[in-house]
Amino acid sequence: IEENKVFPDLFFVDNTLYYKSVKSYLDNFDNVKVFLYEDLKNEPEKLLKDLYTFIGVNPKFVPKSLYKVYNKSKVILVPRNAFAQKITQLKKLKYILPPILMRYLNSLLYKEEVIDKESIEFLKKSFKDDVLRLQSIIDRDISHWIEKYQ
Repeated sequence: IEENKVFPDLFFVDNTLYYKSVKSYLDNFDNVKVFLYEDLKNEPEKLLKDLYTFIGVNPKFVPKSLYKVYNKSKVILVPRNAFAQKITQLKKLKYILPPILMRYLNSLLYKEEVIDKESIEFLKKSFKDDVLRLQSIIDRDISHWIEKYQ
């Protein structure tokens, strides 16, 4: 990347592909179980029971913090224009204006960051083959990872 011999986008995409990594584990270890984040998110108790059974511990144990959310992502807001960029540099405004007025001002100055269609198309093409190959080795349909962006 430093020598500009590859496109940085390709470097970052390549490091997020799962097939090679999972295949490497399956090729080198006898007893491998693949868990998906979406299962943890959607059915945490079921995933934990499966995990505990796999590693040979009490599958009935449920940690008290199972449903506690850590490091929750926030919506990323970006300034709507150059004027908004300048206004947002006035950090003292939040101490001067009432909170309701500040929220209204923020709604005028900011918009939610979204991925443009060109980037989505690039990512779909980059990940499609990897997702299809991955689902074949984990014996699980994950085609919705691709279809979500069709």
